[in-house]
Formats: sequence, C-alpha cells, structure tokens
Amino acid sequence: MTHRLFHRAAPWALLAITLLSGCGTPSPSATRSPRAATGGPAPASSDEIRVFERQQRDKALALEEQGAWADAAAAWEVLVLLKPGEYDGRLADLQKRIDMLAQDYLARARQELKGNLPLSEQLYLSAVALQPQNKEAVDALRSIERARIRQESLLKPGKTLSLPAEANGKRVQPAQPPAPGNPLLMEQASNLASQGDIDEAIDLVAGQLKAVPNDQAAREQLAELHYKKAQALQAKDPAGAQAAAKRCLQVSPKHPGCSSMLKPPSAKPPASAASTARP
Repeated sequence: MTHRLFHRAAPWALLAITLLSGCGTPSPSATRSPRAATGGPAPASSDEIRVFERQQRDKALALEEQGAWADAAAAWEVLVLLKPGEYDGRLADLQKRIDMLAQDYLARARQELKGNLPLSEQLYLSAVALQPQNKEAVDALRSIERARIRQESLLKPGKTLSLPAEANGKRVQPAQPPAPGNPLLMEQASNLASQGDIDEAIDLVAGQLKAVPNDQAAREQLAELHYKKAQALQAKDPAGAQAAAKRCLQVSPKHPGCSSMLKPPSAKPPASAASTARP
C-alpha cells in the first residue's frame, strides 16, 4: 500500500526529511555559522519539528473525519517517515480500512455491472480513488470505456447514448430485459478468471444466462469457466473437479473437455485373456 500513496505523500515526505536533517548533533562549525557551512538555510529546530508534527497529525485526523481516506493515509505516512515506529500502527489500521472499503466497492460494482452500467462505473471509480493501482478496478473502467466507444460507433448520426433516468435521486433500471451477447460483462468475467477469481466470474456469467436463457455466448463462456475450475481442482480436489465438470455438462452437454474428464478409465484386459488371444 505504501507505494500507492507515495505520489500523494512525496512533497510532505521531502519536507519531513528536510526537517529531520537538523535533528542530529551539529558540529562546532555548524553551530557557529550554519549558513556559512552550507550556503543554505539553517536546519529546523526541535520546536519547529514539533509544530510540524502536530500540524500534520491534526491534518491526518481531519481528513479521516471527512472520509478522505487516501489523503489521510498519505498524511499518516509522512508522520511515519518523521517518527518511525510511533505512527505505524495508526497507518496500518487505516490501510486495512481502505482495503475493506475498496473490496466493498468492487463487489457492488460487479453486481451492478449486470444491469446498471453507470452506477457500476461510479463504484469502480470510487475503488480507484482509494487504491489508484487496483488492477481489477482499472481494467473494468477500461472495459467500460471500450464498450461505450463501441456502442457510440454503432449509433446512427444525430443520436446520443441514453442512460437510465433518475427518480428521487435513485437510478431507475431500464424497462427492457437484458440483451444477449453482453460483451462488457463477458470481458469482465474473463478478467476475473485471469486474476484467479473463477467463482466470481462464474456467478457473473450465470446471472446473465439466467436473465437471458438464449444467450449462447454466455452459455459457452460459462461452460468454459466450469471447465477451467475443474482443471484447477483436478490435482488437489478430485471430487471438486468432478462436480465442476458435471456443472459444465449441465450447461453445455457436449463440451469435449468436461466429457473426457468424466469418462471412466478404460479397464485393461486380464493377463490370461491377453495371452490366450495371442496366436
């Protein structure tokens, strides 16, 4: 998490390092004439460092009260640089809170991706505001933008994209049923699977297939996800792999990979029978 906040904390960190440069025991020459020794300003006094620390601590607490969690973490990080060991616990607690909030935004964004794209996009943006390098959120926002560009290119001249209307401040879901072949949802499911979140990818595509039973593309992707899960479980959990393969065949009865996984091993003929068959 530290590297995610460094770009926010860097200016204050440089100031903290500058202040700390005056904390050591000065040499006699430096005591007599600090400006003559370096040609620059005199190092900060211990009183100035205490004032800076108090101001920075007040700033961090105020940012927490405002809910500006990422900025608050950056402020605490400066204090950790200023006094290592004294503020580490406070920073660690805030980072845990940020992680929890980001995961909550991501979970809600995945759910809204099925039917409320603007809200899903806003939730992903909220996750990025907390964790600018969160790969899932960044990839999802890129996918949403690509889908928007594709949709705009298909519109006739003079038309604009229509987003769901709002009533009483709440987004209203479109009246029409979900359409088959949702490329954004399928791309997001592929991203989740590539990151190892196969179960979440399965839930995402299964929801689409439940809403649109004739969505053949979703059916094929769901079967393939079950097959990938079966392959991943085959070595460490054979029973789980068999269950995943069966679910695959429920979705796509002719899936070749899952069919071969469920075939019983061919029995070898007895040695006596084999020897009798020889001329």
